Amino acid sequence: MLCVTAAAGCGGGGAKTISTATLSAPLPSPPEERRPAEPASDLLHELMADLQVTTAEPNPGAIAQALTKAFPGTQVSAGDVDGAVRKTCSKGTAAPLRSFIRDGLPRAEVGAAGVLDQVVTLIDARCPLIPGQYLQLQSVVLVELARNGMRSATSAAIRESQLNDEACGVFRTAAAYGTKIADGLTALAARHQLGERRALDVGVKAVVQACPFFLADFRGAVGELRRA
Repeated sequence: MLCVTAAAGCGGGGAKTISTATLSAPLPSPPEERRPAEPASDLLHELMADLQVTTAEPNPGAIAQALTKAFPGTQVSAGDVDGAVRKTCSKGTAAPLRSFIRDGLPRAEVGAAGVLDQVVTLIDARCPLIPGQYLQLQSVVLVELARNGMRSATSAAIRESQLNDEACGVFRTAAAYGTKIADGLTALAARHQLGERRALDVGVKAVVQACPFFLADFRGAVGELRRA
């Protein structure tokens, strides 16, 4: 049985992660008054499609080529992609996939979400996943890509838990008072000295890791944040 959390390895102490001990755990059910119109799994897949800046067929060669072309300075081979798939299945944890993104693709940002969703497809083909496990691996992809983007903006330590809390506050305020999510996240990224362009990364990480019941609301702001 695969085991993973969105923020850290199995058993990690990251605050407000999506999962607890196993990949089979689904996303927490949102409060009834905030339940999205679509299932959370569908919304997460749609978010990855909203974010993508390049696409690839689900095969290691096409994925490696797309990543290398879309993100300058990226050097990744079909063997690297296949290795991440094999190791994820053989180890039964998300650690190999997380390392592949963090160490092998440090220049890849959230725009790579759609291509790396195809890596999850390959993992599923090699060692079939139940829906909750698939969802959790997609969550790891999004969180690590968002971290890559934020790390590229600063050499200082990133206060991830505080950023998540404040970003979720932006979503709550927007829902209650009709304020613009894009404006709130942009101001938040600037306050944390990440730069306005990293507002999208801040929002992706928070909505996946800390307050997924705002996924539908956040998707409505992605276009504006991408144009920032």
